[in-house]
Amino acid sequence: MLKKMIPMALAVILTLSIAGCGDKNPDISEKPILEGIEFAGEAKEFDIHIVYFRSINMDYINDSVGKFNEIFDKELTITPHQVIDISGNKIVDLLNTTGAEGFYQFPLSNIERLIELRDSNSILAIDELLEGNQLWNEIPSALRNIFRLDDGHVWALPRSFEPVVYGRMIRADYLESLGLDVPMDLDSLYEVSAAFAKGDPDGNGITDTIGMSYYNAMNFRDIFSACGAPISIGSDGFQRTSIVYNTDFASYEDSMLLEEMEDALGYLVRLRQDGILRKEGWRFNSGGSMAGNPSTANLYDVVSYQSFDDSRIKVLNGIIGSRTVNLTPLSYDFSAGMYVIGANTPNASATLQTFVNLFLGDLEGFLFASRGAPGTLYELSGNNVIVNDYRFFSGRSDAILMNSPFFSYETMNLIDNTELADGTIVGRLLESIKSRTEYIAESKQLGYMYDLSMDLAFPEMFRVREGELLNSSSAALFDTHFNRILSGSVSIKDGISAYIRGMKQTGMQEILDELNNRIGKKTNNSY
Repeated sequence: MLKKMIPMALAVILTLSIAGCGDKNPDISEKPILEGIEFAGEAKEFDIHIVYFRSINMDYINDSVGKFNEIFDKELTITPHQVIDISGNKIVDLLNTTGAEGFYQFPLSNIERLIELRDSNSILAIDELLEGNQLWNEIPSALRNIFRLDDGHVWALPRSFEPVVYGRMIRADYLESLGLDVPMDLDSLYEVSAAFAKGDPDGNGITDTIGMSYYNAMNFRDIFSACGAPISIGSDGFQRTSIVYNTDFASYEDSMLLEEMEDALGYLVRLRQDGILRKEGWRFNSGGSMAGNPSTANLYDVVSYQSFDDSRIKVLNGIIGSRTVNLTPLSYDFSAGMYVIGANTPNASATLQTFVNLFLGDLEGFLFASRGAPGTLYELSGNNVIVNDYRFFSGRSDAILMNSPFFSYETMNLIDNTELADGTIVGRLLESIKSRTEYIAESKQLGYMYDLSMDLAFPEMFRVREGELLNSSSAALFDTHFNRILSGSVSIKDGISAYIRGMKQTGMQEILDELNNRIGKKTNNSY
């Protein structure tokens, strides 16, 4: 699905209360993929409370409510509530003032909010409520465990199951103009980047091409990994840390303590010293056109669908160095938010299983939850999804769900009915979807890309000290000393030494040891 970042200013919190009928906790796990909506313990009433910051389209929502009730024979009501923010304990207060009944959907800005809800006994663990649900158990563990906390329980349901592909994008047309091969390793990546910076790949008669660009350390993640010193990206998508689940050790390690980190930093310093590297970005916007500095030759970042559709771009499967496997974990989109279920929800197990079966496991239910009622954007004919408008691929920020692990663009039978000629936006999107699917499969086959459970990929999901999260202090120290080293203000050895002293002073050894203890491991390196 096209990556659609939900602005943090638009906080939409849904409280979905489902009143079940029949037995108190009916077993509906026998019918995971629904042929129709009727099944044991079917919910009838849906009360949704939408909490928002700025504005919300209630005309659209009210229209959707009427159509939903007609199609699914439900009694859905929606009540909007406007709030200023959800910082501190305001999310806990929200659940308490609304009775902590039903589903609450809110954006994930950081994991503290979820921990506060759990510690205040305002929500229920969803893994316990979904025990025995066949559909839930068919979801890959890396997705089921996205919101697993330090007690081993899963406390939230993702609103999005969308994979986020990271990769290095290189101007293929620049390679061709200079007669260069696609780089496969660190040495050839340097040579290509140097040729871009010192040559004239765009043919404008000026030596003005940026050999390699970056925003922050995240844009070098493939280089760190190839050198054997991987770094991690926080669940907020912004914080960087050298504390990472290292597949070589099968434990959490700080890559700044590894000898390979000096090699990685030395490689980057050399790029800067040789005039190849510049802190300036380049990417594609949602329309598929170039944004940022068009002279940039290559960048490691999130790869959009449009990048796979542009003949100017070659997305590398990976760059190898001393490390040749497990280079990039497949990530998932946290930006769309999460669902929790209130502690006072009647028939909570049946309620949650109803939600999962209806909106994740039934094609008609999923499309309504993610795209609204059929008509303008799409029509459903059997298993065929007829796309009437290219906006079908963008989804809605006020949708119940953004996507499902069972229904994706790659698996749904999509038919272009936009009455546009071949090669237009819908046709190109379908081709780029196919290309991205093939890219992921090929990268996994090569051993470069691998699945990693999100609770392992993002160690700050574990609170290892009262009121503290792992990522905060380590990310600040890593960014500070990485930037000092890269700018040349300190040597690599002095920068690493200063980082280690800072980590000692903040007591990070104890936190790292406790983090490994929670997964039954011991830390191999110490500060």
